[in-house]
Amino acid sequence: MVCGGAKPQAVTGVGRRGSDILLGASFLLLKLCLVTQQVDAKDRVVVQPPDKASPLVIAGDIVDYTAATISLHVNDKLPVRTFPADQVVSVEAVQTDAHREGVRLFAADEIDQAVGQFKKALEDEPRDWVKREVLGWLVRCAMRQRDRGTAGTRFLQITESERAPREWPLIPLIWDTAEVNTSLRQQARQWLTSDDDVARLLGASCLLLDTSYADVTRSTLRRLARSGDPYIASLATAQLWRLNITTGVSPNELSRWQSDIEAMPVALRAGPYFVLGRALVQESEYDQAAATFLWLPTVHNENEPLTSQATVNAGTVLMRLGRIEEARSLWQEVTEGAGWTLAAAQARSLLDQTTPPKDARTDG
Repeated sequence: MVCGGAKPQAVTGVGRRGSDILLGASFLLLKLCLVTQQVDAKDRVVVQPPDKASPLVIAGDIVDYTAATISLHVNDKLPVRTFPADQVVSVEAVQTDAHREGVRLFAADEIDQAVGQFKKALEDEPRDWVKREVLGWLVRCAMRQRDRGTAGTRFLQITESERAPREWPLIPLIWDTAEVNTSLRQQARQWLTSDDDVARLLGASCLLLDTSYADVTRSTLRRLARSGDPYIASLATAQLWRLNITTGVSPNELSRWQSDIEAMPVALRAGPYFVLGRALVQESEYDQAAATFLWLPTVHNENEPLTSQATVNAGTVLMRLGRIEEARSLWQEVTEGAGWTLAAAQARSLLDQTTPPKDARTDG
């Protein structure tokens, strides 16, 4: 929504509570726009404090926006207002032309051009929290280009600026059996020797299944799992679960993993749910596996390649349960919505394999 007389604005994000109260918030935002048409462009934030019946719509300048809080400067007469991030319903922020164009190009799957615009946006943008958002877009671009090394480097630029950024869901860790090419292996070795915990986490994730680095990656992850940083500790713990997939996971372990995931910051749960889903498949718990994989496309869907793979996996599990049409629907969803992913190629193959012969289709 753009107020009359204001510069174009773009929706930066919608909070987890947004679906329930966005309609009422939109009405309040419309009223605010009618009152402030002649005011210079401002950021606009809708928050829902627990002690308020209706959401608050606040126009001002966003000072900072992290995974924990959002802070706004309304005017010089009032102090900066800070709200917990989980109370945010939606954010409408002023963006540079390059930022907006980068988002448009990304949506059109013109990734090389989008990268150029986002790089320009980094140069033009003075606000640290928006720079992190732009870097998040560059992480997404690198993952679409299947360049996990660049994605990791861009993500480290985010965490150098803020240790609890909103972009944590984008961290390009490996959760499946993805191949690590020579370039990524070299980059991962450098990350492993870094003084930065996030870099070491990235490096250990890439080399965890490489027998040449088994000792160093496992010891690194065990140390990180004891970190006082809940983001680092949670992800390192879940990365170690990958080692249990082939050896088998007991029912008690599966239950503990489920509890551990539910105790993690919400932004981190996609990868751990993916590993849990794989373990459930290994133990032939197909109903639970399908439900676990589907957490990604339905809730934790920020990591596009991982979400697409989880959706394909969910379909494969449903196929084992004889739920063919549900499986095909999920695979079709991936081919149509994420055709650039490796998972989409797998989905297309599965669709071909399960398409009934023409005679069978006409007989029905």
